[in-house]
Amino acid sequence: MFSGDRPDNPFATQVRRPGPHAEKIDLVVTLGDDGTILQATSLCSLGAVPPVLSFSMGTLGVLLPFRLEAVFQGKATILNRMRLSCMFYDKDRKK
Repeated sequence: MFSGDRPDNPFATQVRRPGPHAEKIDLVVTLGDDGTILQATSLCSLGAVPPVLSFSMGTLGVLLPFRLEAVFQGKATILNRMRLSCMFYDKDRKK
């Protein structure tokens, strides 16, 4: 799933267009590192973020403390996270 039509999107990927009429997402699966999780959740900018099942393929993995092997061994845990939103205004209170 990608946030825009780009020439470097892999073949047969779907492009996500967030908005009030966007199709509901039940689950997001990511393979990568923390940046992959953040990118995937940013595609869900309106409303709640669906559950994200993330598999760490990077070296650090601060947002996800388990690897693929842990899921198959039944050792994966659910971690509830909050997402904050902010807007920037100039001195005249304009966006």
